[in-house]
Amino acid sequence: MKLRSLVPILGVLAAPLFAGESVVTVADGTKLKLSGWVDTTFTASDTTDDKVKATNMDTGFYAKASLKAEVTFEKVRVYTNLWIDPDFAQLQTREAYVALTLPNSLTLTTGKYINHVGWLAAEPTGLFTVNASTIGYTGAYGNDVVGAKLNWASTMIDVQVDINNGYFSLGDEKSRSTAPQGRSRSGLGYGADVVVRPPVDGLSMNVEWAYDQTSGAAAGTTGGDIWQVGFNATYAGKDTKIESLKPITVGLEYIYRKAMGSSTTAGTDITRNQDSAEWNQGMFLINYVLPADKLPFPMALTGMVQYINRATGTTQGVGPTLANETGTSRATEFALALMTNPFKVSNLGVNFEIAWNNKKDVSFSTDQAQGNAVVRTETKSKGPTATVEVFASF
Repeated sequence: MKLRSLVPILGVLAAPLFAGESVVTVADGTKLKLSGWVDTTFTASDTTDDKVKATNMDTGFYAKASLKAEVTFEKVRVYTNLWIDPDFAQLQTREAYVALTLPNSLTLTTGKYINHVGWLAAEPTGLFTVNASTIGYTGAYGNDVVGAKLNWASTMIDVQVDINNGYFSLGDEKSRSTAPQGRSRSGLGYGADVVVRPPVDGLSMNVEWAYDQTSGAAAGTTGGDIWQVGFNATYAGKDTKIESLKPITVGLEYIYRKAMGSSTTAGTDITRNQDSAEWNQGMFLINYVLPADKLPFPMALTGMVQYINRATGTTQGVGPTLANETGTSRATEFALALMTNPFKVSNLGVNFEIAWNNKKDVSFSTDQAQGNAVVRTETKSKGPTATVEVFASF
């Protein structure tokens, strides 16, 4: 559950534009709400490969936007969230679902929606930094899902159970069942999410679980199952009674993933592609709203550290010549972001971020020219990434 949505950065710096005026009653109590955002960034990165001492400089602009529509009537809510992204030739349907309010504090949602995995926001409206990750940290969050979920909400505990097409194969976020348009398998995904709000002002804790059958299945293979558990917590100082803590927001997260091996059915080499992976990742973030009486306009400062450690055990070789080796991927990122509202317009932000990341990858392959000997390859890279963002919501 992305608890950060409780304290998005625009909400920290200012109230949303036209608060209370964006909902229109169209007929017979039916209400329509339109909202969205436009996000433009300029990024410059300078990555150095330690092995070959080569530097890769990358600069460029990137823009994306979202248009949301929500219709509510009686106990029904219909919601769509369309993304306009230069990387796609058409509109991207991030969300399209119907939510039904049931008795006993239950809500049933069916359709396509952003899944419950992870703390960091899927959209810039909920981020405390410019980038969610420049090291691929959010890869463990999986894809948007198509399915159904049931939520139960109370004062101190919220519970969600989920069944869908799957969490960790991109084709699963599409409804079609045949490749190449969409899904190439019939396995389902299952998830659960529990949010606890203990009697401490501003504190929320979350435990999440996701299981994906035969993830990553392809022609000639049976994809391995993935199961994943995570814990995250949020401390929102704005909800406390202690004045010195009100400007502070803290977020932390840990995720563990186990991916079982896929098996190749082509030919006689049935064990060649049998592998498994373990994935550990963590994140810690602290945001501080700078004193308004000492600055010309609202500002907030965020520091964040992210870490990934993934180990892959692979059976390498052909036929009877096999060697068990373990490949690893490690990445660390440190980011510092300054979020500002220089024009004092409540729906506009001009933000800055500098991040430094280190990556190390160790992989193994076989050299048939040397009798299928196992060859170890290690690569390291590091470098800064600077980003400037102009962001507006409506």
